[in-house]
Amino acid sequence: MSQSFIVSALVFIIVMVIFHIVKDIIIRGRNITPDMRSKLNNRWLISMAIGLIILYLMYGCMDDTGICNKGEPSIGVQCIELYQPVRAPDGTIYSNSCLAEIDGWDNGCIILVDG
Repeated sequence: MSQSFIVSALVFIIVMVIFHIVKDIIIRGRNITPDMRSKLNNRWLISMAIGLIILYLMYGCMDDTGICNKGEPSIGVQCIELYQPVRAPDGTIYSNSCLAEIDGWDNGCIILVDG
């Protein structure tokens, strides 16, 4: 599973629990019959399951592998002498994005380093 799915699922679960607490305890009051509480809990579990299935279809099925793999280095390309450090996905720091691209990294995969 992708990291984005896990983060989204955790946030979704936290929001659902808070919503459940606010809606069923604070707004409706504490005088809920056991039968009504059972129905509310079943609806909450069904909506939780549907939400997690939708999140899985949106994020969990996406394949993150191969997006930021290092390609072949470019030969004969020259870069300007500009110091604006970037970090490649493997942790290598280059003095600018041009040097990272020459080394084979896609521009979308490199991250600007502060400082």
